[in-house]
Amino acid sequence: GTMEGLQVSGVANVAGGEVLGLQAAVGGNLAFAGGTGAQLSAVFNIAEGAYTGWQLSTTANRATSDFRGLQSALGINLSERLAGAQLGLINISGDVSGVQLGLINVAANVRGMQLGLINIADDVSVPIGILSIVRKGRLAFEASADDFAPLSVSIKTGGRTVYVLVTEGVRLKEREAHTFTLMGLGVHLPLGAEEQYYLDVDLATQFIGSEGLGSLSRLRVMAGWELKRRLALFAGVSLNAYEPNDNEENPDAGLWLKPRWKLGRGPDSTRVWPGLLLGVRI
Repeated sequence: GTMEGLQVSGVANVAGGEVLGLQAAVGGNLAFAGGTGAQLSAVFNIAEGAYTGWQLSTTANRATSDFRGLQSALGINLSERLAGAQLGLINISGDVSGVQLGLINVAANVRGMQLGLINIADDVSVPIGILSIVRKGRLAFEASADDFAPLSVSIKTGGRTVYVLVTEGVRLKEREAHTFTLMGLGVHLPLGAEEQYYLDVDLATQFIGSEGLGSLSRLRVMAGWELKRRLALFAGVSLNAYEPNDNEENPDAGLWLKPRWKLGRGPDSTRVWPGLLLGVRI
């Protein structure tokens, strides 16, 4: 029958009916008919029916029907359908309305956000990670040139609207080539019913660069023209901020486009300037 109130055990709690309250055990908790409340354990929590509340475990949480609330585990969270959040090393669900936060996130359709190292979904509103594999999303490769770097190669992965950007660029300074890597987040906005034209806006910052040189951050606004399905041309403007290294000699070398402003005083003050860019997307 229905369990109302509190179940506490040093090994495991099992409720054959609905649970309305708290199950707390060192081993695990099992609710055969779902319920409302919380399941707290060191090993596992299982809700066989629809459940609303909180599952907290060091190892695994599983909801075989609709789950509304929070699943949190150091190991893995599993749910059939989720309205709420999953927080764990690995999160797996069917349809999600909410957030998945973990090292690896897997879901069907996500109305919300996946935040992790690897995100996998059929469709997702906001995927943020090093690698986002979205079946109905976008994967684009770009090559571009701008006033800072004569050649940059980028990859954009994510959903149909929000994407993660990783760029590897080459900068020329005093007859030497220096590489840098940017990572950022952007939005893709189709223009027109046929989506032949589009607008991309992204913000990225440098996290890898040549030794002894400074760091670049930039905001870009780009208009694109899709010539055919996997080929597009784009052009745009940027706002750039370059923070020189403390010991960098002649930080203005290679920065030729003006106007250019300095934020602060001294040779290591941040340089800010508007830029231009042109590229191709495949």
